[in-house]
Amino acid sequence: MNTWVKRLNEVYTKKEKLIHFTLIAIVFLIFLFFRSYNLTGRVGFGWDQERDAWAVKSILSGKPTLLGPRVQGPAGFFLPPYFFYLLTPFYAVTAGSPLATSIFIIFWSAVFFGLAYRLIFEIFNKRTALYFMALWAVNPLAVSIDTIAWNPIVVPLAFILLLYLLYLYLKKKKIKYLFLAGICFGLGMSFHLQFLFVFPVFIPVVIEIIKNKKIKQLINLGVGTVLPFLPIFLFDLRHNFLNFNQIIVFAKEGSGNINRVLPVWERVASFVLGITPSGILGIALYLIVGLGLLALTYKLKNKINKKTVFGLGLVWIFSLPFFYLFIKNPSEYYFNYLLVPLILFISLFLVKYKHLGAIVLAVTVFYFAFRAAPVLRDSHLNLREKSKAVIFLSEITKNSTPFNVSFDVPANEDSGFRYMLDYYKVGYSGDFSDPLIEFVIPGQKRKDIFVVGEIGIDIPEGWLKDNWPGKAIKIQ
Repeated sequence: MNTWVKRLNEVYTKKEKLIHFTLIAIVFLIFLFFRSYNLTGRVGFGWDQERDAWAVKSILSGKPTLLGPRVQGPAGFFLPPYFFYLLTPFYAVTAGSPLATSIFIIFWSAVFFGLAYRLIFEIFNKRTALYFMALWAVNPLAVSIDTIAWNPIVVPLAFILLLYLLYLYLKKKKIKYLFLAGICFGLGMSFHLQFLFVFPVFIPVVIEIIKNKKIKQLINLGVGTVLPFLPIFLFDLRHNFLNFNQIIVFAKEGSGNINRVLPVWERVASFVLGITPSGILGIALYLIVGLGLLALTYKLKNKINKKTVFGLGLVWIFSLPFFYLFIKNPSEYYFNYLLVPLILFISLFLVKYKHLGAIVLAVTVFYFAFRAAPVLRDSHLNLREKSKAVIFLSEITKNSTPFNVSFDVPANEDSGFRYMLDYYKVGYSGDFSDPLIEFVIPGQKRKDIFVVGEIGIDIPEGWLKDNWPGKAIKIQ
């Protein structure tokens, strides 16, 4: 009898594992679909992507850099260069093609899924991890931020990794985890400035350190945090602290209109929930999630989980005040790190209700997937459209007489084209006395030019006759 019961338990365990594995596989396929379908039609190749591409091209040509992306435009300060080096293998494999950005996004999506699932599984449990990944897979804001090839894409995973390292420190009390958490925090800020605002997650750890009278351990945290900024420090030593002075200017001047914070947050909240923006909605989400995370600390049985969720609650609650104090002019993607506490809150809440929670999860996933569907459509001036326009120009100017290129486009919409012109070997002269071929946006308003999507290409008739007499021009 005992043997039969033991065997039954083994069979049940295997069946449960099989069901969980099947669900994870399904969630992964959904996750990857929303981040790969029509990707070249959805992603852009604008100012940030062009900046990164030129930097990577320089690295691949044997000129490593100590400087990374610039914060707040051309007048801001520099971050460390890790994102450039993260992109480098993808540009190397594709021989410098702008398509490297799309390949990077798919690769990063797979890495994010595997690591995020595993780390949340370790901190909480497999059901919480499954719920988290299912919600993240289809949430409209998550899908949107996961399909932009720029440095903020790294922030959510860095936050989850930081949570895990702090969890390990609280569990095992080993200094190495505190040191690694410092490195993770420094790296997160190296990829994007707003990662600084996750520092309240350290508060439960600092309280524990003070309580145990081990304040010297904070030195390990500080050293770890500073280490990732070594490239910038070396640059400043060589350039009379140029970047450090820019940081001081940034801190003194602030960054714009304080009245932008709440409207931007309202748009973020509406995108997360897939409904029309409103002030009430933004404030309601802010209060419900903040208070809900703190309330969950009383419901969780595991003491370390309590401290982890309490830290998440503090991050959420302090975020809007921090933006008002330090970054008064944010964009929507500045709030991307808050997706981690938000989706963890929903996941932990639903797990508590078992079968009912699973039903609510399924309904929520279907709703999010429906609201995220528009994100799968072609975006304004997407990578595929720009590539087609430049490839077209490359074909008709091959072995041609000299010509120059200009842009008749709205502000900043010429970004991305120059790297593509270089990559596809469009050999324009730069001499304004040569015949001028012009990119026009929007191109649809002009009937006398070649049009690729939203992009028009105005080619002088005389130049075209001299270089393409009697030839048919096809746009792929």
